[in-house]
Amino acid sequence: MPGREPSDRLTLTVPDEWGAIIVSFFTIVISTATVHLWGILAFLTHQIRADRSPHDGLYHQQQIILRNSRDSWWALWQISKMSWYWKGHSDRVIRRTSPLVILCGVLSAGFLAASLFSSRLISSSDEVLIRSPQCGWMEDYPLMMKIGSAWIPTQRQLDASNALAISARYSYRRSATYVRSCYVDQPGSYSSLCGTFIKQKIDSTTRTNQPCPFPSDVCAAGTHVLDSGHINSDLDLGLSSHPEDRISIRRVSSAVPLRIEKYVTDWMKPSEELLANPDLTANETYKFYYLGPKITPPLPYTWWLAKSAHVAATQAYGLL
Repeated sequence: MPGREPSDRLTLTVPDEWGAIIVSFFTIVISTATVHLWGILAFLTHQIRADRSPHDGLYHQQQIILRNSRDSWWALWQISKMSWYWKGHSDRVIRRTSPLVILCGVLSAGFLAASLFSSRLISSSDEVLIRSPQCGWMEDYPLMMKIGSAWIPTQRQLDASNALAISARYSYRRSATYVRSCYVDQPGSYSSLCGTFIKQKIDSTTRTNQPCPFPSDVCAAGTHVLDSGHINSDLDLGLSSHPEDRISIRRVSSAVPLRIEKYVTDWMKPSEELLANPDLTANETYKFYYLGPKITPPLPYTWWLAKSAHVAATQAYGLL
């Protein structure tokens, strides 16, 4: 929205049972308000029409209806019946009745629309804008993986590390539940979680059997391409900002099985040149994959695999 202060967006999910209670509450409030509003308008109309000059029976019956009607629907029905009964027995029946019928009809339609759309207070949107100093990343980033044994963390750093571990575990469990519940066609028992984000999921497109991006003797099969499409930072990710400050992100990933046997070394001890990588040790056995040099840090190979890690990771794993 132009002129809106940029801030974070938090989505609030109302449980289904509480949403029904709130909708019922607003329906009762609106119904009560409409009854009292009609009482005020009917009384004002009655008083404006009232005078001491002589009138016929149609006028007096209309005044009685205005003075004693319970709601606009009842008044609309009674006035319509009176106009039918007095047709042919009084002058200008339609002309004298039409203003009251229009008044009652417009008010009745407005009251009905207010009652029907009261549920939109809950179901139309679950987004609110917030600005909180408590949101964001922790100030004391826990640098626990520091090289060397002389570093002793402070209590504040240990607390930050503990908070990070708890937050990561909570985020993992919540993410796994969200995936099981919201990334399927029929949401499960945790479907209320699917309103956590501004969009339940970001749809992407997959293209199969695409041309191999490498020489033909390298690819073992066709290429699979995953295209996220253009993702808007505000409309898709919920990062509220001015239109001119929003960004669009697109990720295109390709996957293809490769014949890499001739680009991989046998199990070997690292040479002096390879030991320039501080992550390698002289007593370990490695396989090196020469699929292109690594830029950061500069290395002549793409990645490496330690034999001890290969032996320990022979079993497959799954997400809980």
